[in-house]
Amino acid sequence: RAPVSSSRSFGDPMPPVAKTWHEQVKHLRQLLSGQLQPTGAESPSTLPTSPQQRLLHPAFRATPAKSKRLTLTSLLAQWNVQVPEDACCPFHVVLQEALAMLQELQMERCGGTFGELTGSPPQTQCPRCGLLDTLDGGGAECGMCRWMMAMDPGNGEDVMGGFPKVSL
Repeated sequence: RAPVSSSRSFGDPMPPVAKTWHEQVKHLRQLLSGQLQPTGAESPSTLPTSPQQRLLHPAFRATPAKSKRLTLTSLLAQWNVQVPEDACCPFHVVLQEALAMLQELQMERCGGTFGELTGSPPQTQCPRCGLLDTLDGGGAECGMCRWMMAMDPGNGEDVMGGFPKVSL
C-alpha cells in the first residue's frame, strides 16, 4: 500500500498542525502576502495557466478592488459566528469563517455563469464604485455608494461597526 499523503490541497489555507487561532490567522496572512507558498499536488506551478483573460461581463469595466473589499466587508458584517476567546478581533474571526465557506464553494462542481444563476446578465454599472446592477431609479450613484457616504461622517476613524473602514 502506498503511504497516504498528508499534504494539503492548494485551496486549503490552514496549516496542517495549527494549534491556536492566532497561528491560523498568521498562516493565512503569510499565504495571502506571498510569504508562504501553498503546498500539495495543486500548487500554482502545476495549475494550468492562460495567457489571456476576459471580463466575465465584457460590456462593463472591471469592478475595482476597493469595491470588492467594501461589498465583502458589508456582507461579512451580517454574519453571527462563534468567537474564540483568544481571537484578536471579530473581523478576523468572521474573515476566517468566510474563507472556510469559500473553500466549500470551491469544491462545488463547475456550472454556468452568474448571469444564468440570477436569470439575466447585468444591465447597469455604478459609475462611481463599479458594482453591477446596483443602480436604482436612474440615480447617478448606487445604494452602496449612498450608504458609504452616509456612514462616513468625515471623522477619519479607521473602524466602522467593528470592521475595518473601507472607502471608495
